[in-house]
Amino acid sequence: MIVCLPATVADLPRLTALENAAFVTDRIRCRQFRYLLSKTLIVKAVDGEPDSEVLVGCLVLLFRRDSHHARIYSLAVSPVARRRGVARRLLAYAETESRRRGLIGIVLEVRPDNEAAIALYQAAGFRQIGHRLNYYEDGAAAVRLSKIFADESAR
Repeated sequence: MIVCLPATVADLPRLTALENAAFVTDRIRCRQFRYLLSKTLIVKAVDGEPDSEVLVGCLVLLFRRDSHHARIYSLAVSPVARRRGVARRLLAYAETESRRRGLIGIVLEVRPDNEAAIALYQAAGFRQIGHRLNYYEDGAAAVRLSKIFADESAR
């Protein structure tokens, strides 16, 4: 059973290893994870019993005081755990937490060649709102996606 829990400093080595396994470029390093732990919400998805849990996914969700939207900064799933609902579970957590904080939606950027991620986000109700040129460290562009919560759209 997959469970989502807040990450802690003790999770830093596993978070970094997951990031390295999930992405070829634009990886969050251990030092960055440590900084982000103090500034935002990092959620780990684990499978197994508490004393033998396996890290299968990670979500970095950013909140800004002057914004009505949360931002998914990173969503990573272990290659061995893909297609098991881990990303959907993390997205649901992001939406629940964003709504709890009174926000009206979530935004994110994704590589245009990451068709699986784009399909996942679209199935979860995200819509394309633009592009960002030269967004990634290798010069690749990004597709910008947004999900507005229907019950909050009257704001």
